[in-house]
Amino acid sequence: MTSGKVELVEPSVLILGILSDEGCALGSITPLLPNLIPFLMQLVENQYSILRSTTLWTLSQFTDFISEN
Repeated sequence: MTSGKVELVEPSVLILGILSDEGCALGSITPLLPNLIPFLMQLVENQYSILRSTTLWTLSQFTDFISEN
């Protein structure tokens, strides 16, 4: 997800958010969230609005984790 190409990063961020809604996938993602959340927070400042929007939606899928940690 660090390619720098918005056309590659945005779908990756979207898939991450979609997977958060899948029971078994969320268990696989949870251990990675301490590293993913700061990365996603950096993407919120990206120049491309589509990437910012998708990133904010994806972060919203992890609000329980964020509020607990």
